Amino acid sequence: MTNYLDIRTLSLASGIIYLFLSISMIYISANQKTFKGFNQWTVASLFNFSGLVLISSRNTLPDFFTIVMANGLMFSFIALITSGLVSFVGRKPRIRLYMADSTSKCTTKSLTEDRMRGLVVE
Repeated sequence: MTNYLDIRTLSLASGIIYLFLSISMIYISANQKTFKGFNQWTVASLFNFSGLVLISSRNTLPDFFTIVMANGLMFSFIALITSGLVSFVGRKPRIRLYMADSTSKCTTKSLTEDRMRGLVVE
């Protein structure tokens, strides 16, 4: 029996959903006044789309792109969502701190461990 819902298919489908979310958020941002943090959420959605598409391209593209870059983009997604929430509340976000923290954690984990079953799709 063929497994139709493997992780690559689910990642690609989720990435396409984030693409449409990003497009709709860009449209809303261009045509309406939005609240603080909305643009950061829009960029975060684009980063998550890119990361999920790279993950679904495993064994097609080089490992650097499908592991390190994809995880970096997805960790940056988390940092940008956090930054957008902090902006929305009215505090000054520390986007550089959030991005550096999440990206460094991702890169060191990706490069130092031999096999990471949770992050590597085979």
